[in-house]
Amino acid sequence: LESSPINKRIFKIGNNVESNFITIVTNYFKLPKSKHSHLKFVNWIRNLFKSIDNTPVVIFTDESSVDELARLVEDVRKLRNSNLTALFYVMDSVWSYMKLLEPRRSMKYSHNYIFNQSLLDPEKVKHNPYLYAVWNSKPHFLNLSIVNNYFKSKFFIYTDVGAFRYNTYKDWPDPHFTRLLAAHLQDRILLGQVSCQKKTLNSSTTNFIQAGFFAGNHNAISAFVDTYYKIHDKLLIAGEFIGKEQRILNMLLLDNDFAKRIVALKSFSPYIVCPRNCIN
Repeated sequence: LESSPINKRIFKIGNNVESNFITIVTNYFKLPKSKHSHLKFVNWIRNLFKSIDNTPVVIFTDESSVDELARLVEDVRKLRNSNLTALFYVMDSVWSYMKLLEPRRSMKYSHNYIFNQSLLDPEKVKHNPYLYAVWNSKPHFLNLSIVNNYFKSKFFIYTDVGAFRYNTYKDWPDPHFTRLLAAHLQDRILLGQVSCQKKTLNSSTTNFIQAGFFAGNHNAISAFVDTYYKIHDKLLIAGEFIGKEQRILNMLLLDNDFAKRIVALKSFSPYIVCPRNCIN
């Protein structure tokens, strides 16, 4: 990990979109050990690609995964006569993305994820260092997307590639609604649904956030990414578990300063009480 060079390549499938108000951001890495089967992921990825038509997507991936992802994009474009435009950002592995991030933060994440985090993980039976790296790279992927801004966008949506598990949607995300949402959010970040009991609001270990969705404009995302990694690094230096991104998201929501910049989707459950800034 220390001596290997950082290689990357960028290519695009589909030329239907040169600029767009929205860019979707996602990632996929075929890991040695995963919480779900590869076949399930393929079906979920296909659902996502079928749902996107006129909005470009930036996909962060690695050399072992990119060919299959590219075939899925091509299949959806042909079978549905789709306008899907996908830009692939490809590096050797998820550890290459970590190496890209580490000097910017003056930290050694890879070594800590590989040798320390499993010892601290209360769910170590289900997790592994590859997952820690992917989970904590999500804000990094989003930041790379706004810095490069391949489609000259004003609003960015990160979604987990496996989020569309049961359904497909027509022309997601709706462009008119997204413009209204962006105007409502201004420089605040939209996080995935809140799922917490009121009595646990002061806990940093209960999951308040569904960690597969973030959305906002340039300013919102820049502030989100910076605050996320500040909390991440503080916990890492203190020797605490930071492998799971929900830990950091919990603390963002409970941070009195940054919470003002968060709008959280309200949970569907009538038994859940949402903290602070929820929308119906």
